Amino acid sequence: MYMKSLNGTDDGIDYGNIGLSGTTYGIGVWINAVAEAANTKSEIWNKLTATVDWQRGQIKASLGDDDVEFEDDDGSTKIDAISTSQLMPSATWKRAWWVKDGSGHRIYVDGVLAVSDTTTNLDSSNTNNFEIAAAFSNNFFQGKLDELQVLNEAPTTDWLTAEFNNQSSPSTFLVDSTPIAAGTTSALTGTATSSITEADIVTGGKTVILTLAGDTWVAAGSTFNAQRQNIINGLDSAQAETLGWDAEVKAKEVVTAVVRTSSTVVTITLSASASYNITAQETITATIPATALVTSSTAVVASPTFTVDFTASGGQLMGSIAGLGGLAGMGGIAGKGGGIVG
Repeated sequence: MYMKSLNGTDDGIDYGNIGLSGTTYGIGVWINAVAEAANTKSEIWNKLTATVDWQRGQIKASLGDDDVEFEDDDGSTKIDAISTSQLMPSATWKRAWWVKDGSGHRIYVDGVLAVSDTTTNLDSSNTNNFEIAAAFSNNFFQGKLDELQVLNEAPTTDWLTAEFNNQSSPSTFLVDSTPIAAGTTSALTGTATSSITEADIVTGGKTVILTLAGDTWVAAGSTFNAQRQNIINGLDSAQAETLGWDAEVKAKEVVTAVVRTSSTVVTITLSASASYNITAQETITATIPATALVTSSTAVVASPTFTVDFTASGGQLMGSIAGLGGLAGMGGIAGKGGGIVG
């Protein structure tokens, strides 16, 4: 309904039988009323007959302002009525909702529950016409009505609050339009990812840096410290080398190597692993456990993976050469019939 200016004399509107349920519904409208004379009522909406079997929403003059009423009749003798203590001041726009369902009757004003009851089983078969601003050429409403909504369901409190905020102050209701990330992601960087060999693992000192987007690490201190081992455990090799990453790095790394650099960055400085020895390249994946994150409920796999290159200068090979007394211990190159220097 577009805004209607109503003169309080003969401006009622009859919509006929709109098929509104008598048991579950919600009726909302913006109201800007002219002050009533004392002890008078104005009709906002109704489904009435001349005698019994009705439902209606009204405003009633009270101490110069108008409070809101909700009446329901069972078609026999029982009439249920509730009235707000929250007033409808004249010449002021207010949003009112009348809601009925299996739990009773409720009136909301400006998105806030104003009054309710638990009376049920009233008027389930009302087929009377739906009118606004009058009842049988009586109780004419004077003022303005706008944005009438009639629902064959009972809207929730959260829905009504959101609806009021959206209509009364759209600029403050709207959220930031900046695109929201699809989920938590993590970038894997550091000196270990740019270039790392078997010998670098033996020596130690390379870094693995995990940078979050769309989430943060759990709070610094004891909360984060309790997750450091879990973060180390998430560094997995795709290979199964006997003296490889999983056995010599992940299984033996100290938790103090894991440092929460900021709320989104963690730096892992790899300790020296003297026994590390591989026969082929290893591929390492970093999986961040959900327990180390503030909002994500699932583990996050960092991107990209990185590789440790196999080299002939690995720690185990160098140790073997040294254990034979080096090249000189074998008589040296010169000892072979003069050899190169011969």
